[in-house]
Amino acid sequence: MSNAQKFNLTKYTHKTMKPIQRILTTFFAAISLITFCINANAGGHDNWKLITDESAISFVSIKKGSIAEAHTFTDFSGVLDHGKASVTIKADSVDTMVPIRNERAREFLFETGVYPTISIKSDVTEVMKSAETGSTALLEVPATLSLHGVEKDISLNVSLSHNSKTTLVVASTKPVIIKAADYGMEEGVLKLAELVGGIPIANAVPINFVLTFKKQ
Repeated sequence: MSNAQKFNLTKYTHKTMKPIQRILTTFFAAISLITFCINANAGGHDNWKLITDESAISFVSIKKGSIAEAHTFTDFSGVLDHGKASVTIKADSVDTMVPIRNERAREFLFETGVYPTISIKSDVTEVMKSAETGSTALLEVPATLSLHGVEKDISLNVSLSHNSKTTLVVASTKPVIIKAADYGMEEGVLKLAELVGGIPIANAVPINFVLTFKKQ
C-alpha cells in the first residue's frame, strides 16, 4: 500500500469515527439518565403512609386491682420516610366508651389543653433492609416516646410483616408498659380515682398496636 493510500485510509477512518463517537456518547448519556431516574424512583419507594382505617392503638386500665377495661385512640397519623418512622396521636381522641370518662381523661390525665399530642419516633433503617416481600420478622426496635411533655427512650417488641410490595404491617408482640410516674401523670391518675369514689386505679398501663403502612 502506498503512502498516499495509507493517508487516505487514515483520513477516511477519522471521518467515520467521529459520528460513531458521537453516537456512543449520546448512548451512554441516555443510559446514565435512565439509571438516575430509576434510582430516583426507587428512593420514592421508601415513603410509606400510615393507614388509620387499617390500624389500631389501644391500652388497658385496671381498677380495684382486677377490673380491666380496654380503651383506644381514634385519631392518629404516621409516616415511614427513608427508614425514619413517626406516629402522632391526638390525645383528645382517647375513647374509653364512656363520654364522661373521656372528658375526665382528657382534662386530668392527658391534659390535652397543654399536651395535645402523643408521638413516637424510631429509626428503622436497618430493619427495613431485611424486610423482604412476603416475609415476617420478630424484632426489638428502639424508639422515643413523647407523652405529657416528657420524652423517654423505650423498646418495642414487634412483628414486621412485608405482606406485599405496597403493604407493611407493624404489630406489637409484647405490650408496651407505660408508667404514670415516668411521664408526670401520677396526679392525674389520683384525680381520676378520686372522681370515681376513691376506687384505686393502676399507675401503669399496657399498650398494644397494629400499624398498617402503604407505599406512596
